[in-house]
Amino acid sequence: MTHYQLIEPVALGSITVTEIQFRKPKAKDLRALGTQMNVNELLNLAQAISDQPKFVFDELCIADAQAVMSLVSDFFAVGQQTGQTS
Repeated sequence: MTHYQLIEPVALGSITVTEIQFRKPKAKDLRALGTQMNVNELLNLAQAISDQPKFVFDELCIADAQAVMSLVSDFFAVGQQTGQTS
């Protein structure tokens, strides 16, 4: 699990969301993505792999939204490393 501490907490009914937990995405989570990831698709993926409802993502401040999209994008940067060549 990856945790993100919100810069600006979001009010959700009688509770205040201060942190969002994300699990690593699986192939099934990628089915909803288009060929080019845009803001909407990244936030939808973030919501799908998180412990929070869509409303919380809709209410994120810009700084938190950018950080969340970066966090989600980083899941795609992981790959196999190759060995050194001689």
